[in-house]
Amino acid sequence: MLTRTFQVVRGIGPRTEARLWDAGCVGWEHVISSRKPGGISRGVWDRLCKEVPTIRSALNRGDGTTIARCLPSRCWWRAIPDFLGRVACLDIETTGLVPAYHHVTVISVYNGKEVRVFVRGENLEDFANYIQQFPAVATFNGRWFDGPFIAQDLGVQLPALHFDLRPLLRKVGLSGGLKAIEIQLGINRGPLAQVSGDAAVSLWQAWRRTGERRYRDTLVAYNIEDTVNLDLLLRHTYNRLVQLEAVPFPLVPPPRTPAPRPLAPDAKTLAELGAIPSMDPWVKRTLVGMAGRFRGECGFLEDGTPKFQSALDMLKGRLPGTKDGSPLKDPLQHD
Repeated sequence: MLTRTFQVVRGIGPRTEARLWDAGCVGWEHVISSRKPGGISRGVWDRLCKEVPTIRSALNRGDGTTIARCLPSRCWWRAIPDFLGRVACLDIETTGLVPAYHHVTVISVYNGKEVRVFVRGENLEDFANYIQQFPAVATFNGRWFDGPFIAQDLGVQLPALHFDLRPLLRKVGLSGGLKAIEIQLGINRGPLAQVSGDAAVSLWQAWRRTGERRYRDTLVAYNIEDTVNLDLLLRHTYNRLVQLEAVPFPLVPPPRTPAPRPLAPDAKTLAELGAIPSMDPWVKRTLVGMAGRFRGECGFLEDGTPKFQSALDMLKGRLPGTKDGSPLKDPLQHD
């Protein structure tokens, strides 16, 4: 937690911070109200006394930008409990991997209480104003994928205080795709467990081609599942890092109530997705080489049961249901 973190002040690293803890400085209030302890230089103590009130004021205001600027990025995770309930757990779906050629189709945001969904062609333009109310954001691989994609396609910058769970989870020994990590932690997606990230593109294309609402709603339900599970992973990751780094911070409790899931996937649509043949291992290895940077976003690159045709649809821009499988014009280019 931030009020027990001293690395918010320039020149204080892990060793000096540990000496402050050992000297009995349990938090910012102790610095403001106490004398300099032994073993701490006068310069360090003076900077603490001068800068801590400003940082404390920023925290009280929920100023995530100032916190992100003062705190080294390696320590951003320590701010998680201070911003719970004000963190935008966010995930996007797109028509492909490259922002210059593809588009955001769906964005969902979960703040620990409610879910908001933004869909291209419906209300996607409202996302820019909505995200501004949040001082922090949580994603999975979002600093590499979601954030740059949103900036390129929508011209919107995510909050500066960004809890990217993919590298944080790797620190606590959990690597791979989001769904693979969820399985390791016993998180059950129910009927959506069979849907991988590549299918999201096929669902969007089927919705645009046919106008059948079931495709759209199944895609949104899948996207929401990614988003609400980020809140669970955020808490788990914070608690594990506290234990691994042996810092004197209290753990955060699990959510009090289950996350809402306002839409259910369509059974017929799930059956159609289940009928897609699995990916050939040779093709999978090729795609890994092509899209290594985006593995966190591409379930077919890391999941045990990826889908062959929808993976090709995503990378080649094909629409599902075409007789010859030939590439078709992007249905979003005139949106």
